[in-house]
Amino acid sequence: METDNSEECRIYILRQSDQSEWSAKAQSGDEAAKLCLLVASNFMKNIANEPLHCGCCETLFSQAEMPRAFIVVTSIEHGSANVRAHTMGACRECVKQDDRWLIEHGPKRKGLPPDLPRENDKIH
Repeated sequence: METDNSEECRIYILRQSDQSEWSAKAQSGDEAAKLCLLVASNFMKNIANEPLHCGCCETLFSQAEMPRAFIVVTSIEHGSANVRAHTMGACRECVKQDDRWLIEHGPKRKGLPPDLPRENDKIH
C-alpha cells in the first residue's frame, strides 16, 4: 500500500514591530499565531542556556543582543495532526532586510524540504 509522505511547509516571519498583531491573532484563536508565539518564546528562554546565533549570519544572541524577528518554519505531515516547527532568530542588522531575504538567508530547513520558497509559496 502506498502512502503519501509529503509535507506542507509554511514560513512565518514575526517581526518585533508586529508583536501586537501576532498577539491579537493568538488571542482570537489563530492556531498558527499561537504556535509561532510559543516557539519564539521558547527560543528567547533558551538564549540564557545555550549559544544561539542569528539564523542569517553568525551574530551571537545574548541578554544584551536579542533577536529582532523570528523565522518560523512549520511542517505538517499529510494525514497527521503532528506539526513540527523550526525557529531561528534574526539580529538587528539582518532584520533590516525584507522577508524574502530573511527566508533565503535564514532557514537551513534541516529535516524539511531543501527547496527555497518559490514565487507562489505561502509566506506569512
